[in-house]
Amino acid sequence: GAWDVTGGTFNLGSASNFITNVAITGDLLFPVSSARVRIAGTTTFPRARFQSSSTSIGFAPGSVFNGEIINESTSSAYVEMNGTNGTFTLGPSGVIRSTSTGTVNVGGGFWFGGEMNFVNLGTISDDVGAAALTTAHVNLNAATISNRGLIRATNGGVVTIGAANGTFVNEAAVVAPPQPAGTITVGDGSRASLLGNWDNNGTLTVGGTLNSVPARLTFEGVNDSADL
Repeated sequence: GAWDVTGGTFNLGSASNFITNVAITGDLLFPVSSARVRIAGTTTFPRARFQSSSTSIGFAPGSVFNGEIINESTSSAYVEMNGTNGTFTLGPSGVIRSTSTGTVNVGGGFWFGGEMNFVNLGTISDDVGAAALTTAHVNLNAATISNRGLIRATNGGVVTIGAANGTFVNEAAVVAPPQPAGTITVGDGSRASLLGNWDNNGTLTVGGTLNSVPARLTFEGVNDSADL
């Protein structure tokens, strides 16, 4: 697609854009419906901002991202593979979050496809109170999920973790080489729904009540199982 570069930002259009081996110092903006891009090679950028419906970033297998991905829209946005199965890692300084009532989906294919093995070393959060606590603003639905970072729902936020037939491991700390344990925090009046097959070796923290709504950690699905 055509590039519109203004004021230090990349404005992505509704075409199958592709960026490879580019160091971007400004934001990637997704201002129109169906704006999408595939990222490959040594490409880096500090921040991606989903601002419209059905927007997406597709990462190449083996990618490690240490910037910020934000859903600012009231619709669904997607973080997926580029059409090829593989591993995508959110690095230690990486952030994926929602700042509005839309949902950012991590793992499931939308525009590009490919099965994702997702490794979280950073921070994934929904800090936006939902009008209905059944609506997740962050949905982690990769085929496998390994968490050594922080997954957080606070201020009435809602997070769904795990695909219906997937596998999630909240990892234990490792002494040598040092690696932190995974942490899942469900704040006051917030909710986290856990799907698929679970193995918790890290920390689960469930808070209290906010505006008469209690914090909840729920298991969903007929065939779901958990080792807590």
